[in-house]
Amino acid sequence: GLHAQLSDSNLDALELERARKGQKSDYPSGIPECGTDALRFALCAYTTQGRDINLDVNRILGYRYFCNKLWNATRFAIRGLGEGFQPPPSPELNGSESLIDLWILSRLSHAVELCDVGFQAYDFSGITTAVYNFWLYELCDVYLECLKPVFGGSDQAAIQTAQNVLYTCLDAGLRLLSPFMPFVTEELFQRLPRRSPSSDPPSICVTPYPTTEQVSE
Repeated sequence: GLHAQLSDSNLDALELERARKGQKSDYPSGIPECGTDALRFALCAYTTQGRDINLDVNRILGYRYFCNKLWNATRFAIRGLGEGFQPPPSPELNGSESLIDLWILSRLSHAVELCDVGFQAYDFSGITTAVYNFWLYELCDVYLECLKPVFGGSDQAAIQTAQNVLYTCLDAGLRLLSPFMPFVTEELFQRLPRRSPSSDPPSICVTPYPTTEQVSE
């Protein structure tokens, strides 16, 4: 833990005692393990503060929970896609999309647009906010909940349309998040079927970043 690292340091006895008191004051329960993805995401989200940041351990812990949310949401979504699901070659609409399908696609397009603007302006905080809001508040909290009765129903046309839209959201959503959380997105990306298995890139880190044209066709 933190105290053990101090014992192995080069601090003299007085500095060591002062450091231990500081640790007990600042981190009475220690620092929980959050993973590199959560830390990287948090540091990018903190870029609006300038060179010096006021790092909140609880915020990093919150992003670790966000990683868990991604994992559980994607696992649920893959179950909804079902075994043998093969996404269409492109994310084109078929005209049978429901209002909630069109809504989530509009939110995805908006998130992609915000990310594009953010990268152009080096606004990493804006990008992380856009991706976080899309995954947590729009895809997970709204769309996935609306899909439960669809996947539990008997309308095969509605199920297939919802599966295609859901796949588009998962594929683009993971690619949006990949630069900030490369490890969890790679693991989840490898569990998704490919639109073109023989020609698609083998890893998310070499997959093109989403564009508004790709998700709003």
